[in-house]
Amino acid sequence: MIRKCGPAFLLALMVFLLTGCNSELISQLSERQANEVVAMLEKHNIDAAKQKSDKSTFSVQVSPDVLSEATALLISYNLPSADDVEIAQQFPADAMITTPLGEKARLISAIEQRLGQTIRQLDYVSSARVHLSYPFTDDNAVNSASVFILYRGKVNQDEYISKIKRLVKNSVQGISYENISVVMFEQNAPVRITPADNSSVPKLYLLFGFLFAAVLIALLAGVLLNQVKKNGSLRFWDKKTAAEDNVS
Repeated sequence: MIRKCGPAFLLALMVFLLTGCNSELISQLSERQANEVVAMLEKHNIDAAKQKSDKSTFSVQVSPDVLSEATALLISYNLPSADDVEIAQQFPADAMITTPLGEKARLISAIEQRLGQTIRQLDYVSSARVHLSYPFTDDNAVNSASVFILYRGKVNQDEYISKIKRLVKNSVQGISYENISVVMFEQNAPVRITPADNSSVPKLYLLFGFLFAAVLIALLAGVLLNQVKKNGSLRFWDKKTAAEDNVS
């Protein structure tokens, strides 16, 4: 029985050890939030793994020696971000009673989202939100807009503001250039944490883990080689072994 299960057991133990080297950074995330965190960490050259915790939540794991830096980056980027609250959610399309105002609110909300997505494609822009004025009567049109932008790095604010105003003006019917305001804020650079003197402890743990995994690989290779020498193939049991198992 040991000869049958030995290689599989060693392989399973090796996989368990290799996957158990990471530490959990954050949990109870939606898939969107987990992807957002992983993308940000990989942007800063930190390897991260997304793990499914249950049917609807995920966790993100990183190596123990970068856990402190990854935590600081989460704080700097204010992640995970909360789900956006959209005006269109207050006027669902499948409501029992629909009104012209509700239809217009959904249309304006969609325009806001599309404009925000477009502005986020610009270089150095890390976050952008567009707010259009909502009419309180059926015959009023959108007459003003506000744009909030969070950026990183050095940008020419006057040039950005001029282009963004022109983008909004040409995207929203009836709005004038003077009634568009753009506010830009520079986002603080993420804090880089210098590893402490005891940072060699997790590295030593990883070293022993990989050494132990190498020993398991060598043992597995020895078992496979022994089977090849005895049977001329990678069969782990033969008729004689099967008969012995049936007797036992």
